[in-house]
Formats: sequence, structure tokens, C-alpha cells
Amino acid sequence: MPQFPDRPALDDQTEGGDQNGGLCRGQEVQPYRRRDNRKRKTGKPATKEAAKVAETNRIRLTAESSPITHPIATAAKGVAGIGQRLACYSWGVVAGDLNNIVVQTGKSVNCRTARREVPNEPEPPFQTGAPLLQVRDLRTNILKPASLALAASECIAVRGPSGAGKSLLLRAIADLDPNQGLVSLEGRDRSTIPGPEWRRLVGYVPAEPGWWAETVGEHFGDWTAAAAVLKKLGFPEEAKRWPIVRLSTGERLRLALVRALIVGPKVLLLDEPTAALDLASVAAVESLLADRIRAGLAVLWVTHDAGQGRRIPRRQLVVEAGSVREEIDQ
Repeated sequence: MPQFPDRPALDDQTEGGDQNGGLCRGQEVQPYRRRDNRKRKTGKPATKEAAKVAETNRIRLTAESSPITHPIATAAKGVAGIGQRLACYSWGVVAGDLNNIVVQTGKSVNCRTARREVPNEPEPPFQTGAPLLQVRDLRTNILKPASLALAASECIAVRGPSGAGKSLLLRAIADLDPNQGLVSLEGRDRSTIPGPEWRRLVGYVPAEPGWWAETVGEHFGDWTAAAAVLKKLGFPEEAKRWPIVRLSTGERLRLALVRALIVGPKVLLLDEPTAALDLASVAAVESLLADRIRAGLAVLWVTHDAGQGRRIPRRQLVVEAGSVREEIDQ
């Protein structure tokens, strides 16, 4: 009996006999052999390749005319090779042999190992300008409720008269003074982050930096990393052995800036970092910070220099009598 009664027989009858495959009276049993396509009256294929294509087309027509095309594995067990060919056709095969076949995309694949290609889900577009630091209704006993958002690679200048509350705003964000309100970094509420870790991620460089050891090098945990940055600001390698008491105000400001940068903050709060510097040192500091900002650092920069407030920052905050507002360029 054929393995699949609903399919036409696939050239596996012996020669001779009646329609039902039995022997006629007086007929001898002939050895089993598969019919050869070359003996058909339809014509002799010219080449082996033509014979292969002809058989492939015949099997395709057989598969398309049969309601049973799955499971393919069962067909493969029943008639060697045919199940594989049918599997190939279910994949949209246009030509090929039993194993290696060519699909319509022009790629050669293996019938035994091929899998349907599932289109990948498109990646969501990268969101630029999303807030990195968010401040909402931040206030102290002097500072009135203030709200702002700072994105990665963004610099905001903070301007205003002396005593208006600029430094208080930075110290409140750094959580150095008692304050109220909501402050978050990358969606994490400040209250869930330990104080030392918060001040590493949100670095603060005051106008008058603190020093606790006798030499410069003692203030840096990784002098090799510090020296590479200090060199950009004009410091020689021997600065590591300099006593703190011999430093000028400008040198202390630049050293404090490097000390804050090498710990890898995401946000930097700068309180007039170039106030006591000469023009060459100002240019070096601005160049260093501009590079870090392009690399993703977010900066709140207090300055009294109107020109500086427009060279690097793209937004302006104005603090007056404890009130904070954003200044919109006309």
C-alpha cells in the first residue's frame, strides 16, 4: 500500500501487472526497478540538470495538488528525499537539489537546518534631550521653590547679582544644605541614593575649594588619571609634590575642577570656576569642559561673565532675590 493514499504514486510500481499492481496470469515476476524519466514518451531530457528540474517540477505539482503537505517530517520518513523537497517548496524554493537549495532571495540554504526568518522588531529611536537631572520645587529657608531639567551634554549658565542665591541653588542640588523638594538623577530619587554616592554622581566645585592634606598629590586617589587632565590645564608632573600653602587661588580652582572630573560625575555644579584665572587659563578650562560636555557631561555653571555665559551654555537661568527663572533669548 502507498504511504499516502491521497497522493499519486511516485514511480514506485513494478513493470507489468494490472492497474492494481497485481500480476497477470502467466506473467513472470520482473525485478523491481524504478521507472526512468528517459523512457517516457514525453521526450528524453537533454542533460542531467534538465532531468533534475523536470523531476523538481513534477514533485511541486504533486505537492500542490495534495491537501496533505504537513507534517513534512512524516513525508520524509515515508519516501526518502520527497519530504525534504516538499519542505523546500513550502519555503518558496525555486530550484535546487535535495539538500542545498536556492530560495528567491538568491541565498543558498540547507533544507535540514533552515528556519523561517522572522523580521526583527525595529529598534526604538534614541531619545535625545531626555532629562538627566530633574529638580522640582526645590527650596530652602532662603531659596524660593525652583524647578529645572538638565539633559546629558547640556550646559546651563546661572547668572544673577552677588547674594541672589546662585550658590545656594547649587548646594541644595548637591544636598549640602537643608532643603525640601524633589530631585532625581536618571529617574532615581535622590532620597534613595546614599549621600557620598550622590555627591560623586552630582559633583560640586565651590568657589573656595577645601583642602585637607599638605601636598597636591594627596588629594588625588589616582594621580596617573589626574596628571593626564592637569597637563591640559598647564600643570607639570612635579605639581604632585607641591604644598597646598604655595598654591594661588587660580591653581586651587583648576585643581579642584580636575579632582571633581576624575571621579566620573554625570552632572557637574560649577560655582565660578574661572573667576580668578588669566585669559589663557580660562580658555584651557572652557576647552576641557566643552569636550566633557560633548561626551555627555551635564553642567550647571555659575558665572558673572556674560560672554562666557553664551560661549558654552545654550540656556540661561537667572537668580534674583532667591527666585529662579529661565531667561528666554529674544
